[in-house]
Amino acid sequence: SSHIAQSFLHKAMGRLWISCATALCLNLLVVHAFVLPHQHKFALRDSCIVRSSSSSPVRVDTSTTTTVSNQLQDALQAHDTSTIVVEGYVRAKRSFGKSLAFVDLVTDENVMFQALLKKQEFEGESYNGHRGCLLPGTLVRLKGVAAPTKNPREAVLLIRDMKLMQVPRQPQHANAILKIGVQGDIPIDELATATLWSESHLRQELLEKSSGDDGAKSFKTLAKSIISGLPELPPSLDAMDFVYNTGRDKRDLAPSFTRSPPTNTSSNISCTEIDVPLQALVNDASRFANSFVGTTGFVQNRRRFDGNVTVLQLVSELTSSTADSNSSITVDNDRVETILHPGLFPLAEMYGNCLTVGSRVWVSGMCHGSSFWARDIRLLKASWRPITIRYILDQVFEQKMSSEEAAEALLVSQPEMETILLEQSDLTSRQWLANQLSVKLQSAESRVANLAPELLQVVDRYQDLREKYPLQHSLVPDEMLSEEWNGGSSGSKWQRQKRPQLLWMIHQITQLIDNRASSSSFGISEAPLSILDIGGGKGSLANSLARHVGQQIQVHVLDIAEGAIQNGIKKARRLGLPNIQYTVGDASKESSVEATPEQERSKADIVVALHACGHLSDVALGHAVRNNADFCICPCCFSSNPQLRVF
Repeated sequence: SSHIAQSFLHKAMGRLWISCATALCLNLLVVHAFVLPHQHKFALRDSCIVRSSSSSPVRVDTSTTTTVSNQLQDALQAHDTSTIVVEGYVRAKRSFGKSLAFVDLVTDENVMFQALLKKQEFEGESYNGHRGCLLPGTLVRLKGVAAPTKNPREAVLLIRDMKLMQVPRQPQHANAILKIGVQGDIPIDELATATLWSESHLRQELLEKSSGDDGAKSFKTLAKSIISGLPELPPSLDAMDFVYNTGRDKRDLAPSFTRSPPTNTSSNISCTEIDVPLQALVNDASRFANSFVGTTGFVQNRRRFDGNVTVLQLVSELTSSTADSNSSITVDNDRVETILHPGLFPLAEMYGNCLTVGSRVWVSGMCHGSSFWARDIRLLKASWRPITIRYILDQVFEQKMSSEEAAEALLVSQPEMETILLEQSDLTSRQWLANQLSVKLQSAESRVANLAPELLQVVDRYQDLREKYPLQHSLVPDEMLSEEWNGGSSGSKWQRQKRPQLLWMIHQITQLIDNRASSSSFGISEAPLSILDIGGGKGSLANSLARHVGQQIQVHVLDIAEGAIQNGIKKARRLGLPNIQYTVGDASKESSVEATPEQERSKADIVVALHACGHLSDVALGHAVRNNADFCICPCCFSSNPQLRVF
């Protein structure tokens, strides 16, 4: 998109509106706020492992080896880069794009370990195919090296190569792996070994099923036939552990060091509680082994496990850090590992949900081993995340958290909190309030940057533009919020998320319309003002906009998806909107927009796009530059739609 940058900056930069601190246009990163990285760290459980110091790793009897956690930690401390080989069944996979995935696995003995798959570190063949095969229940052999996480005492297996050993026993998973084999993304001999079929037999079956008229059903039948010939799972494993669960509440098993809270809570520990600086616990926690202590800190990391166990990493101050994209993950030891366990702290579940990264908290507890076990907590300042704020408000309404504590954490006065309790009982209103409080809670202290050097260079490159065109926070007027909108029940996703987006966009677009109408370049004799919605799909924005602005303004939707366009046309008819037109077309190839019979020209005065994924944002900007139009564009999915080109 750089070839339109100069024209864009001269003609349109002053009219750019970007929602929710998203500023991805022409590869400019102009966000003023510091953003906390979403860091993913997973504890290692005891498990058997095989390791070889030779260049050709060999599998040995796992009964004589140490645990995975000890083995990896020992390797890290010794700076040992020997190859480690281990087999395990995939329990869960969390992918972040196509180049990074965290994998939870379990051995035959039903003990867990974690592995990290990074495309740039993978030395084997067929990366994409093997990544796709990491489905629950798949048995794989991994080769890799010990790598640190950001959490002390933890390590992960960085995968350098892997081999499919056995397909999973769930038909949908086995079916998916067979299709990967048909596409040639994994070697057919490797797939044959994993199915316990001969290579020739499997090749013939795959060829027949893929060329048949009923391919999908045939593959399911083939998958079931293969599964029927697989051996039973080891007695220590439960088949239900490998059933894929898309629910958000599915969590990892708690690591071994969190499973048993200390029991000597009264006889051997002083009942006198003392408050100490967090750094004192960092320096020498053993001094307080026989005392209850209280301390205050910021939540740097949070991990939640099954059984409502939460592990926090507390720090004295949140500081920004720069991640070197070419280096391994570094470990910060200036943290206090704090465990919230329901066996010791009955409110562990509630505070585990409240204490997101960036929160400030007072914790009372005891030092046991190298961890700090909480027995009481007070939230001093909440994170800026709206979902967390909404959860805190819910707890207050359900009388699970005191209004005094919530008021302090949300930076509101007690009278304001009492008013909230009287007026914000509606779920949708509560979500709006959470969004407003989020703005109040955002600060440089609660949002820490973690940018790679190349991203920092981009930020520095556009320093002047960032100062010339600073981001401005824009709220939807109260009169718009009070308007009645059909669709969605109170607290529904449409009311909580979609409606606010549409109202925000309509508010910005209305301002552009008013500015255009009042400008000297747009006289009364001009044809009706025209708005072009790029990628508008079924018209969620366009139909709402056409109804809001009235028939004196024409709205045109251009989208490549014919089904979505047809849905938009039907809805516009039901709403009785004569001032909207839908066209099926590729916005990256359309040099002009066909005029409606009521229009005397095809020129767009305002270009809009909501959730313009990836390069579609540049396409929409191209239309704005070509038409010398104002625009209101909300980008998303930064790197998607790479095939699109600006005409």
